[in-house]
Amino acid sequence: FWQRIEKKEARILQRYSDLVLESCMAAGTLPGGVTVEEQTEEEVEVSIVRITDEEGEKAVGKPRGSYVTLTAPHMAGSDPEIDKRCAKALAKQLRAMMPKNNKQRPVLLVGLGNRSMTPDSLGPRTLDHVMVTRHLFSLWPEDLQKAGNVCAISPGVLGETGIESGEAVLGIVQQIKPAVVIAVDTLAAGDPARMATTVQLGNTGIAPGGGVGNRRLALDEKTLGVPVLALGVPLVVRADTLFEGRQQGLIVTPKAIDSIVKASAILLSRALNQALHPRLPKEMKELLASQS
Repeated sequence: FWQRIEKKEARILQRYSDLVLESCMAAGTLPGGVTVEEQTEEEVEVSIVRITDEEGEKAVGKPRGSYVTLTAPHMAGSDPEIDKRCAKALAKQLRAMMPKNNKQRPVLLVGLGNRSMTPDSLGPRTLDHVMVTRHLFSLWPEDLQKAGNVCAISPGVLGETGIESGEAVLGIVQQIKPAVVIAVDTLAAGDPARMATTVQLGNTGIAPGGGVGNRRLALDEKTLGVPVLALGVPLVVRADTLFEGRQQGLIVTPKAIDSIVKASAILLSRALNQALHPRLPKEMKELLASQS
C-alpha cells in the first residue's frame, strides 16, 4: 500500500486520515521533529509517535504532541481475549498520558458523534458503559474514596442540536472545571486494513469531523483551557484515498459495522474504567456499572 503512494495521494491521505502513524508513513522517510517508538504491551503492538517541533508538524500535518497507536488484527469483537488485552494496554497508556496531581477535580468524558448513524456512534455508545461517579460522591463519600471522579456528556451533533459540540463542551468545562477532558470519537483511516484493528490516543485534542472533510470547532487545550486527550477507533475511509479522482465525498465503512461499533465501544469503555478507577474494589465496580 505505502509503496504505491505518490505525492498527490500522500497529501490526500494526510488531509483525510486521522491516524498520525499513517501520516508519518505517507511522509516517506521519518521527518525531522518526529520520533517513533515501537513496543509490545499485553501482546498488542504499541507505536508512540512524538511530534516535537514545527518541522514535524508541517511534515506530518498534525499538531505537536504525543500519539499512541495500538494495533491488533483481530480486535473489535473478532477475538474477545484480544479485546481484553487491548483494553488493558490502552488503560496503561491512558494513565500515563493523563495529568497528575489533580485528583480533586473531575475527569470529563465527551462522546462525540451521532448516535443515529452507526459508524459515527462510537463516542456516545462508549459512554453507555463508562462508570460515572461525580454525582455519587455526596451520597457515598466513604465508599467512593478509591473511585475516580468521572462525569460524561454526549453533546450530539450540530444538525440535531444547532449547537457546536465544542460550544457545548466549553460551557460544561467552565462550569465544572475538570482536570482533563477525554474525547471519544470515530476516526477516519487511509488504509482500509486499519479499520477496526487500531486504537489511537493523543494529547493534542481533536477536531470533530476532520477525517471526513467536515471539520468543526476543535476541542483542545487552547479552546477549552484544560488538557484534552482524544481517543478513537478508525471505522471509515474516504474513497478519495482509495480511488483516483472520481469518488469524492464517498465514505466507506465495514459491512459488519453494527457489531464492530458495539465491540469497539465495550473495548474503549473497559479501558477507560480501568484507567479512571484503578483502585476501586470489584464489587463497587459492579454496583456503579449497574447505576450507569
